[in-house]
Amino acid sequence: MCKRGCKPNYYISIGMLLSTATYFLYDAHWITHEIRFISLVISVILMMYGLFKTKSQSKN
Repeated sequence: MCKRGCKPNYYISIGMLLSTATYFLYDAHWITHEIRFISLVISVILMMYGLFKTKSQSKN
């Protein structure tokens, strides 16, 4: 968990929100398979960036 005074990691939150919205929109047949794939790749990259950014800041 986060120590006192640290900032929340919005990259992971936005990535999870994008991933969840993608599944709901695909299930409702509002987006195509290609848009679903691109959106999920972007959300995974965003979450990975949030993880590595947090790790690099904690080393300093």
